[in-house]
Amino acid sequence: MTYATSGRAAPLPWAGDDGRSGPARRRRRDTGRGDPGPGLDDELLGGPAARTAAEVARELGTGVEFVHEAWRALGLPAVDEDERIFTAEDVRALREILELAEAQHLDESTVTTLLRSTGHTMDRLVLWQAEALVGDLVELQGYEPVAARLELLDRLPGIAPVLERQLTHAWRRQLAAYAGRYAVEFSHAREEGAPGRESSGSPAPSGSPTSSTSPSGPPGSSRSSSPTSCRTSSRARVTSSRPPARAS
Repeated sequence: MTYATSGRAAPLPWAGDDGRSGPARRRRRDTGRGDPGPGLDDELLGGPAARTAAEVARELGTGVEFVHEAWRALGLPAVDEDERIFTAEDVRALREILELAEAQHLDESTVTTLLRSTGHTMDRLVLWQAEALVGDLVELQGYEPVAARLELLDRLPGIAPVLERQLTHAWRRQLAAYAGRYAVEFSHAREEGAPGRESSGSPAPSGSPTSSTSPSGPPGSSRSSSPTSCRTSSRARVTSSRPPARAS
């Protein structure tokens, strides 16, 4: 792939501030260093992790069980009651999923599925992308494996916003493609005045969840609980059974 602007080569994204890459920069990093500290987390998470699960629950007006269940559904490690691990962005994200459940009348199994699908996908995506970047440093720029990972930590604040925008762009394109397929496949239903809800005996449209593609998890899993409303107040409280353990 060629990076070029106005007829001349643009600096590679991996080049440092001084324009150097590979061994010239590797020598500067091979001495190693300690833990990068909380500053990197603050940059990646948009602010300090200063809240406990109970404090998040109070802000949301819901039970602390929902906070723990949502955290596990995202595939993140369990947290102690007094551990300050949550950020303002975590509160915003959890509030939005609760408001979505309220507005769309979603049951708790569906909410868990939405969280699990995101966490499951992001876990693998982050690993895939990080290892691709480390591989570039090792194979093409001359870094030792350990030094490459430390270098990646340094570069993450500059890389993450680009990958985040790429993720949003790709997700929207995929969603638009999905919507386009359904619009074509079921356009006749609108014209014929099809009922808003199908009877229980109606076949599922192509691409919809079936017994082999459960709505509560990845293909092949089974729904663990019967549908119940997750809306107990204007701040929905989701208390579904715990999602399956994160895959190793």
